[in-house]
Amino acid sequence: MTSKVTQRKKDKPKWPPSSGDESKRSDKTNGNLIYKLFLFFLVATFSLGAIYYFTRSSSSLNSRLDGLNFDKRWGTFRSGVYFGLKRNDPSSMVSGLMWFKNVLNDDNSVPIRHLCEKFDPVQYIWNKHDFDSFGIQQVTEGDLSIKQQVLFREDGWITRITVNSTDSLEKFTTPVSLILYLATENEDDSISVSTPKSEFLRGSKIGLEGSLSSGSRQFLSRVDFSDPSAIIYITDFKMNMNPPLMFFNERIMQNLGIMRTPGNGKPLFVLNEQSDDTKGKPNFVAIQLIINKPIELFFYLRESIDPYIDSWKNRFDADLMEKIFQFDTNFDNVFALSERNYNLDQINFAQSVLSNMLGSIGYFYGHSWIKNGSTTKPERYGPLELTSAVPSRSYFPRGFLWDEGFHQLLIAKIKPQLSQEIIKNWLYLMDGNGWIPREVILGFEATSRVPKEFIVQDISNANPPSLLLPIEFLFDSNQLDINYLKSIFPLLEKWYNWFNTTQVGSKTGTYRWRGRDPKSIDKLNPLTLTSGLDDYPRASHPSDSEIHLDLRCWMTLAARILFKIGKHIESPSAIKYQETFNYLRDNKLLDLTHWSEENQMYCDFGVHSNSIELIRSEEKVKRVVKEKPSYQCVSELGYISLFPMLLNLLDPDNPRLNSILDTIENPDHLWTPYGLRSISRQSRYYLRWNTFTDPPYWRGPIWININFLVLKSLKNYSQLDGPYRERAKLLHDKLRDNLVNNVFNQFQSTSFIWENYNDTTGQGSGVHPFTGWSALVLLIMSDKY
Repeated sequence: MTSKVTQRKKDKPKWPPSSGDESKRSDKTNGNLIYKLFLFFLVATFSLGAIYYFTRSSSSLNSRLDGLNFDKRWGTFRSGVYFGLKRNDPSSMVSGLMWFKNVLNDDNSVPIRHLCEKFDPVQYIWNKHDFDSFGIQQVTEGDLSIKQQVLFREDGWITRITVNSTDSLEKFTTPVSLILYLATENEDDSISVSTPKSEFLRGSKIGLEGSLSSGSRQFLSRVDFSDPSAIIYITDFKMNMNPPLMFFNERIMQNLGIMRTPGNGKPLFVLNEQSDDTKGKPNFVAIQLIINKPIELFFYLRESIDPYIDSWKNRFDADLMEKIFQFDTNFDNVFALSERNYNLDQINFAQSVLSNMLGSIGYFYGHSWIKNGSTTKPERYGPLELTSAVPSRSYFPRGFLWDEGFHQLLIAKIKPQLSQEIIKNWLYLMDGNGWIPREVILGFEATSRVPKEFIVQDISNANPPSLLLPIEFLFDSNQLDINYLKSIFPLLEKWYNWFNTTQVGSKTGTYRWRGRDPKSIDKLNPLTLTSGLDDYPRASHPSDSEIHLDLRCWMTLAARILFKIGKHIESPSAIKYQETFNYLRDNKLLDLTHWSEENQMYCDFGVHSNSIELIRSEEKVKRVVKEKPSYQCVSELGYISLFPMLLNLLDPDNPRLNSILDTIENPDHLWTPYGLRSISRQSRYYLRWNTFTDPPYWRGPIWININFLVLKSLKNYSQLDGPYRERAKLLHDKLRDNLVNNVFNQFQSTSFIWENYNDTTGQGSGVHPFTGWSALVLLIMSDKY
């Protein structure tokens, strides 16, 4: 959901300065002045326009991405499909697998499985995946089991796909179609293949030789399979990619026809030849295999015409075993779970957690759409290129700035170099003013998954700078060399200055998230999407005087990290960040600004009413304010109240720290047997719906990312001299065990990791699978923060 932007207007200097004497000059003098000012205006406008163009374009592919060291490699970079491969390259071919059972849905459609969909009856998980060289994924749909094992080569890939019945049947109850395809994402590109198409083929080996029209790049692709009785159908056609929703699934369904097999005459759904609306140079080549019993097949592609491609298949088992051994060894060396007495099931679960984080890393290329406030028209921004982990393959298969900082905490632990490059890639999305998109939607495949009204990003809106968390970890663990630090420091400064200019509060040392809608009359509490905590209750009446505790804490963290890096690289600006950090971290000043003695909590302050209800009348929803709002502490105890501790900003002997520990441990507030709930059970907003169709999100459920920060902070305070050291240690251990046990138990019963967890039952809720920041459970298991 999006909300209108409330942006505090700043006084702009007037030009030219007014002067009483100058206003009395003759008409001729005034005329010359006007003429000169007109010329000045033209020159200034042109100059500013040029500056705007070059700064706005400064994150375009040509000018900014040259500094990245990403190898162009093949991988599972198509996060939103069950099995899809491509290079992290704008001109890459894409390939993948679709399948369907030869039946009809209730709406007479064919149940094609391709895009990861939240409501599909499909379970899928990467059991092992190292990002660089291999992956093993298990997919299950009812009684159908599909195992995919893939090895990545420098110039291609080879995958073994094994299709079985979960009931160990020798023959399927209904025929199953597998569609293996090659395609282009570039609408202007095409694929030429030399293999003739036939209505039906028999055999056990299919070879495709061809080339892409861009650069006439040649490739060789093969499908080898174990069942010579399988029916094979090959076709190619023009896949129209505009509008994006016609991409792949819908187009395939439109192109399916019913044909009868030569033997028993039973109807089968097969891909048709090109129709009138699909004619043109083909950009989609498909091999359809219709099978009646379990099958093993190899599907591979090499970006050259190499007669020795058979060697890939011959070495497959040996190469795969070597990769598995390397993965297991590296995993054990880094996380050492066996030393912490985890059993084999728990270790396999942990490996899947990491594998799904690495296997869900996507590559995206294209233009984004941006605007400034609610009045400007959207404009194209880019082209941009992003390699990023994604929160969820089924629901959010794209980059999210706030999520990515937590993703990189895990990736940095096992693959620090990869994490560095992904972080730098995100920083290179920055525009000339220091703004980074909070949601990155690039290319046909990503765009097709996003409702139209959510595509445009507002350049006045922020998102938590959580990328600072892995940057600090990498810096403190001596993983960042001096050249890398020097390359990102100017970008971090620009980002920090953008926050310090656009998100400041009405008083010195205060901050305010922009993007809240003061005119919202259909929501219990106006959303604060920019904070990342969406419906967490803030001031009921957004205003310029509102100040946000969490943003102040993020800015304190930013100043601390910039000081560390600046000092290390001997930047003259380091002293400035040290002074800012000391000022913002000052516990007495923090208390004066954000502590409520009456409520014994840290909180936001703003114009707020403690009595608001939603009323439905004449099919409309209206918010009714029953108590006059006043400027006060927003006394809704929860995750926001913990932020001074979460980011380690409180002195270890500060009595406010003990108050926060009381809050954490109290079952009437945040403590549950499954983790810390997001808001106190005593809050007026606990489990309250924000509209009649908008269920609670950050109003009760347990979120792994914030629990991770709590654990990280408790461990920190347990290692510092102070009166609460032992208490922090005891709370840490109890909370860690509660979280790990519940996430593991829910995985065992559902085969999924979830977006959040119910605070009463512990059951997974929200989106699944959610192997974004919920994958931090692995770091929690290893007790390595």
